[in-house]
This record gives sequence, structure tokens and C-alpha cells, in this order.
Amino acid sequence: MRELERLLRGRRFPPPADAETASAPLARLGPGVVVYPEVVVIDGVRFPRRQYRREPPLDPLPARRPLDPTWESQLDHLSPPAALEAAIPDEGEIFTYISPTMARILRRIATVDSAHGFVLLVGPTGCGKTTLAKTYCWLTRQPLTELTFSGDTTLTDFYRSVEVVRDAQGRQSTVTVPGPAVEAMLRGKKLLINEINMLPPDILTVFTQAMDTGRLILSGTQRGNIEINVHRAFGIIGTANPHYIGTLDIGRAMERRFGRGLGYIEMTFLPPEEEAAAVANEFSRLALFARHNLTAPQDLCLRLATLAARQSPDGPVAPDDLERLVPPPPDWTVQHAAPATFRPGQPLRLSLTVGTADRLAVTLHYRPLNQALEYQSVEMEAEGARYRAAIPAAETQTPYPLQYYFVLRDDRGRAALFPGLGPDLANAPGFVVWPARA
Repeated sequence: MRELERLLRGRRFPPPADAETASAPLARLGPGVVVYPEVVVIDGVRFPRRQYRREPPLDPLPARRPLDPTWESQLDHLSPPAALEAAIPDEGEIFTYISPTMARILRRIATVDSAHGFVLLVGPTGCGKTTLAKTYCWLTRQPLTELTFSGDTTLTDFYRSVEVVRDAQGRQSTVTVPGPAVEAMLRGKKLLINEINMLPPDILTVFTQAMDTGRLILSGTQRGNIEINVHRAFGIIGTANPHYIGTLDIGRAMERRFGRGLGYIEMTFLPPEEEAAAVANEFSRLALFARHNLTAPQDLCLRLATLAARQSPDGPVAPDDLERLVPPPPDWTVQHAAPATFRPGQPLRLSLTVGTADRLAVTLHYRPLNQALEYQSVEMEAEGARYRAAIPAAETQTPYPLQYYFVLRDDRGRAALFPGLGPDLANAPGFVVWPARA
């Protein structure tokens, strides 16, 4: 018993699941995904994130037959596991907001992948299959190789190619170069295969062999036909649109390889409510919105999402839908007399009269007529129906003309730009005042 206690004290056990989420989260992507350093919580379920520096180095397998002393080992040119981090999709390629529906699909992808299964995402064009696959790889820190197929794809494009090389004496020889698919199998990358139902049978055989046996035979190399053991972390995420022109029917045998059920995931477009939340999140990420602490109105985002859901793929948007999407502008009567000139180094005082009983907030935006400079803004003071503000003297000390415009808002969320664009879109959207000649 004492010997057993001594062995147990000297052995390291993995931390409990709660300890993995004890630290502050790295990111929250909507209501269904929380990212921690060690794990990611997707739809309430924990999944590990790949830690490269903890992976053991690759060891050479014992040779089955005597080797030529001039042959080099592939391990001599294989980059270390930590270098695979460069193949992880970056934040510009993923969804930064995960809705509840997306979280449920991601949980299914993670469940299948953790069981060393294969995933097939089936859905119409534009529903987010490819981006969702990249999002999963970013969340779990999995390196990714993306392959896109067309009717002109051949086996040498991704499997292997034979190239002519010259040695130091100028003598020619041929060398077999593994393609990106073989490299993903060797190094444990996820293989994203877009439009997998466009693959001809000879190409599809390469993947079915790796999926069924965990091995791949590479023929025509310098060493003859060699057998490759697929890396334990290798996985396939395929996307397919059954109704796309030029595609082939996915056979029952291929569906079974993806697990007709858990690994075979059907996708469609998000409900308008979830799509509206995603649209609002995209607006908040814009530099203009972040700089001015602006948020997109939820009702406008919902109208956009509803219109997109109702839009027919065979025709344009109906005019009635556009009228419901864009409300009519407020009927405010605005009067302003632009000064003819301004004196550099002196304040330029401006006034605006609005014919409405509503209480408005009016903002003056101005800058020198120089495209390299940003607009400055100042809130105008209300004196009944008249609003006043001044461009500071420091801003008028410029050789350029001054350009300005007004933004009017009421407490009901309506807004208007003055002078704005006319019906024919031919006028300038602002006023221009030239400096006075000395």
C-alpha cells in the first residue's frame, strides 16, 4: 500500500474539467461559444483545444528492408509540430458571432471529430458551410488545408506530382512531390474539401482508402510504392451542395463513411432573428461604428434579415419589400444660408433653422477640403427652432476650403442628412466655403 501511495504521489494527473475554465475566457462568440486557453465550450459542452508544444516529436519507424544509404529521411525535412500553428485559420476567415443554431452545428462537428470521424456539411450555396468549418478549426486550434474542386481538377493537383530536377553536375532526374492532401495526412491537418460531390471516382478513391484503413499507398516514388500511416489528428470536413450545377450524386457508400446521421450534417440559412443579431454584430465591428460607439438598430437588422430570407434566388427584390425595409425620410423643413467666404484663423459661425415641433439633436461635421483629413464634429446649441455652432479658429487656419454638413436626429430614432443628395444624385452632399482673399 505504501508503495502504491508513493507511485500515485509521483504521477501527474490531468487537471479536472473545472480547472480548465477557471481562467478568464479569451473570447465570447455569441451566446453559445466561450473560448478558454485549454478548452472551448460549445453549446454547453467542453472540447479540448490542440496544444502543439505538448505533442511528442515524431520517431522513425523501423525499416522493413535495407535502405539505400543515399536516401534521406522525410523526418529530416519535416517542420516541428509547433510550426503547424501557422496553418490555423485567422480571425478574418471565421464567424465572429455564433448564433444558437450555429453553436449546435459546431458541437456536432466537434463531437464527430473528437471520435476520429469525418464530417460532411450539406446545404445550399451561401449558407456558411466553408466558413463554419474554418470557425471550428480556429476554435479548436486545428491546422487546416483547404481544397476546392472543379471539373478540371486532376489527381496530380493535390495527391502527388512528378517534377524534373537537376543535381550539382547538371544531370536530370525525377522526384515525386507529395501534394497538399498527402501533406495533411502526414502532419495531422484537417482537410477541408469544398464541393466534394464534384470529385471524379479516381480522386475519391484516394480519400476513401485513407478513411477506411488509416493508410495511403503512394506510388511512383523514388522508393517505389510506399505505404503512409495517416496521422492520428488527420480529419476530413467535406462540403457539398447537391443542387449545384455539375455535381455528382453522393453515393450511399460515401454517406456511410461520413456516418449517415451524426457526421452527415444538413445546413440551411439562419432564422431571421439569429441573422439579425449576426448583422448587428458585423456593424459593431466596423471602425466607424466602434470609433463613435454606434450600434445598428435591431429593427433595421431584422428587416434586412427578413428581406434576405424572402428574396427569391430567381428574381430581384420586390419594390414593396424595399419600401417596407427603408422607411420614408422625416418631413423636416431645413433652412441654411452658407457664408460666401471665411477668414482663416477666425471662428466660422453657422446657424440652421428647422421647421418642426420635434426636439432635435443637430451635429455639425466639418473638415478642410482635403481627403487625407477626417471630419471633426460639434454639437449645435438649440435656440428655439434655430441651432448654432462654430468651426474653431484653429480649424480655419488652413489654405484649403472648408467642407461641412449637418446630421439631424429626433428621439424616435429618425435621422436626416443636410444637405444630402438630391433625387438625381447630382449635387454635392455638403457645403463648401472658400477662404477670403487678403
